[in-house]
Amino acid sequence: MAKSKEKKKLVGFNQVPTAKVFQDVVKERKEKVAKAKAVSTKEGKLDKYNPKYRQALKRLKRSQRALHKQRIRFTRPGVPIVAPAAAAAPAAAPAAAPAPAEGEKK
Repeated sequence: MAKSKEKKKLVGFNQVPTAKVFQDVVKERKEKVAKAKAVSTKEGKLDKYNPKYRQALKRLKRSQRALHKQRIRFTRPGVPIVAPAAAAAPAAAPAAAPAPAEGEKK
C-alpha cells in the first residue's frame, strides 16, 4: 500500500497580507449559510437540497478555497511577504516624470 503524503506546513493567517479580506468574506458567508440553514429546516429536518442553502454553502466553500490558496501562495519559497499597499507604493513613485527645464522643448 502506498504511503500518504505528509501535509505541507502553511504560513499563519497573520503572515498572509491578503488573508484579512478573505477571512471577512468567509465570516459573512458563514452567517449567510446559518440563515439559509434556518430557512431550509422544517419540522426539525434540514432540506440539504434547498437551492438557497446549497448556493450559500457553495459560496462559502469557494471563499474558503480562495483563502487556502493564498496561504499556499505565500508558503512557497521565494515569495516575499509584503503588504499589498507597501508593495504598490514604490512602483507608483517612478511613474512620475521630472518637470522639463525652462529652456527645453517637449
